This record gives sequence, C-alpha cells and structure tokens, in this order.
Amino acid sequence: MSAVNAQVPGLEYRFGQWVMEGIRVWAAAFPTTPLYFGNSVGGEARRPRANLAVSLGMGLKAIVATDIPDWDAWVTTAPEGSITGALTMMEKHPNAPRWLETKHGLGGDRATYWTMLAALSYQPDGMTLHPEHVAALARLDLPKGQWIVFRDREYEQVCWSGKCVSGKRGDWAVGIHAVSEGARVWSDALPAGGNDYRGYQSRYGTFELEVEPPVENATVRVTYLDHGYAPFYVNEQQIQRRNTGTWTTAIINLARATTLSIRPDVYLHRVGIWPGQIPSATPSGTPTRVATATPTSTPSSTATPSPTSKPTPSATPSPSEACWRSYIVIVIVNRCAASPKPRPLTPAGGACSGGMR
Repeated sequence: MSAVNAQVPGLEYRFGQWVMEGIRVWAAAFPTTPLYFGNSVGGEARRPRANLAVSLGMGLKAIVATDIPDWDAWVTTAPEGSITGALTMMEKHPNAPRWLETKHGLGGDRATYWTMLAALSYQPDGMTLHPEHVAALARLDLPKGQWIVFRDREYEQVCWSGKCVSGKRGDWAVGIHAVSEGARVWSDALPAGGNDYRGYQSRYGTFELEVEPPVENATVRVTYLDHGYAPFYVNEQQIQRRNTGTWTTAIINLARATTLSIRPDVYLHRVGIWPGQIPSATPSGTPTRVATATPTSTPSSTATPSPTSKPTPSATPSPSEACWRSYIVIVIVNRCAASPKPRPLTPAGGACSGGMR
C-alpha cells in the first residue's frame, strides 16, 4: 500500500472512506437479508469498520486457519484501540452473527482438524470451506457439546512502538476453562503419537478444569496419549494406561460436571462433556471405577519425552491460485434453536454448540 500511496497520494485514505460508505449502502439495500462484513484485512481499520457494520445490524466474517500471526493484538504503551487482531472484533461483539471461511485447502487432515477446532471455538453461524476440508471431515473426530482442546499460539508475539500481535493465545474451548494445566508439547517432543493429527499440540501435566455452565448427568470423554502403564484419575475415577502409544479416548459418567481434576501427569489432547450418560465404566471391585478406553490411532515412532520442548512451527504456506478455485458452504445448525444468538453459553440450557450439516 505504501507504493500505491506514493503513486497516488491519499488513495488509502479515500479507499477507507469508500469502504465505510459501502457498508452503509449495503446495509440499506438489503434490510431483511442476513449480511456479514468481511473484516479479515485492514489492520487498524478493522475496528471502526466492524463497529459500523454491527451497529447497522450486520454480522462479521473472517478468515480462519489453524492459527494466524495476528489473531490476537494488544497494546503496551500505544493508545488503546490503535491495533486490532484478525478476530478481535468478533470477541468485542460477542452477540453479532458470525461467519468464517477457510484460508486455503492445504495441509491434509491435520490442517483441517485444527482449522475446524479454531472455527468451532468461535461458534459461528456458518462456514465456507475449501473442498479439501470438506473431503477430510468424514475422517475426523470433531468435538461436540462443551469441550477444550489443549494447545497454545503457533506464532509468538511480535511488538513494535507499543503494539503487539501473536497467534491465538491459549486453548481452543467452548464451555470449559482451564484453571491450571500442563505445559504445551509439540508433536516432535511426544514419546509416541506425534504423527497423528491430534498430536500436533497437546499438554503434559495435571489439569484443573471448570465447566460453565455445569452439565447434569454428564458423559465425559478424555482423549489422552496412552503412554506408560500407570493409571491416572479424572475426579477420582481411574483410567488405566496400557502403553499402546496411541491417542486413546476414555469415557466416564458424572452425575454433575462442574469441575474436573485430572492427575497425576498425563499427555492430554481433548476433554469433552455433554448431557446424557452412556454405559462406559466397569466396576473394579473397589469404590474406584476404571473407565473404558478405546484406542483411536495407530502407534507412531517413539522419541524421548520432553514436555517442555517448544520448537518453532513453520509458517503456513501461501495457497496457490488453484486452492481458491471453489468453496463449499457448511451451515452450523445450532441446537438452541430458540436463540438466534447462541453466544455466550446459556446457563439454563447448556452449551449452544452446533453440529454440521
């Protein structure tokens, strides 16, 4: 843009004015049609444009991937509001309609899975997907209900002139919050399971989780790396490890899920909770129950455990023109049909998380 401004002084400013006027014209032209303003590009201009669009009844649209270098943005000494992350305005307007679109179709099952986790954590009204992602969905186990996937930002913070950006900080989650959790582990630091799409990132240690809203008569699914033979416990229910080297899901039932305590140390990928119990636990002859565990992948090569290792991930490759040839629209159908704006989670009815059709 600097080169363009050098050739045509004031063009960037005038273009910004044109965008603001275009938002007003578009909203007036389609007063009864759901509209979403694409707000991924624009840097610091994202904030006033999104504020205007939402004030006129429009929703917000953004690009989503496994992570984006400026997903989060904040200021230190710069004036407040002088920098805006790629999805900051969706968080600033939690009740505005949301639509997301994938950045490209590259990366195989792992990229599809982690892109969908990022997207579903924002509970969008719908998504526009590249066909490569659609083809992969049938092979992947995506979360439902209330859930948390353990990870942290792929892109470290970069600061200048009192402004900072980074990848999305923290876990992907809906309705479950980590009060304390283990250290983030990259795939190449795992003792096994690193080649599985779930092993891209995980955490190792003990975990204390809060469930909000609480879930009555709950089914809890815990996806962990089955490494070693020592058992671990979820709210004192025993899960026996069998050293298969696979990402394995154990299912337990709780009368009421408000908090989860998971210990001792374990590699965790995901925890999910939803109402309605299913048979899963086998009595062990003591008050402690052993949860049924189901292996969910093929063992991969082993490596020396190193939970604190943090190798720098490579940047997502830029898509070729062929990757933009077509999109497929996926509509997220929300279970809380009575509420057109499911965010934030409704305390009475549980998580307003949707399934895809």
